[in-house]
Amino acid sequence: MWRDRGGVSFQVRMAEPRDAGVLVDLLNEVGREEIYIADDGAQFTVEQQARIIHGANPLWQCILVAEQAGQVVGSLEMVRGTLKKNQHTATFGMALFPHARGRQIGRGLVLTAEDWARRVGVEKISLAVFATNVAAIALYQSLGYQEEGRRRRQYRIRDQWVDEIWMARWL
Repeated sequence: MWRDRGGVSFQVRMAEPRDAGVLVDLLNEVGREEIYIADDGAQFTVEQQARIIHGANPLWQCILVAEQAGQVVGSLEMVRGTLKKNQHTATFGMALFPHARGRQIGRGLVLTAEDWARRVGVEKISLAVFATNVAAIALYQSLGYQEEGRRRRQYRIRDQWVDEIWMARWL
């Protein structure tokens, strides 16, 4: 059990097929905002997302949800490298509903994912973030993530060029 910035408890748990609908809604809502994730919305239907969650191999994929007051407020998906040469690595993406941002819920998701990564033998975790997402960058830096690379002008968001920053942390 975790506590957010205001002292309200929340839990981070493995996603279940019953969470598929809210995960699709989350990705659609955050995607419509255009400024936090590269996707314009969910890539799968509710049924497809439920099958993905149900079929996730816990040694290779970690799909987490943050739940507060019985409602899913965010998610994080971490995927381990599938090749012999990169099985020591994992990458993740995270999304939070607007009302859940800035409240330490993302921190709980990342720290829980890092615990999973350690258990399965991951040594290095990477992520990509828009250079304009200063709150997310600050969170990742506070957890020990460092910039490893930058793809300049990788995205065009609201008629502005935006760099994509690759960050990583060795566990």
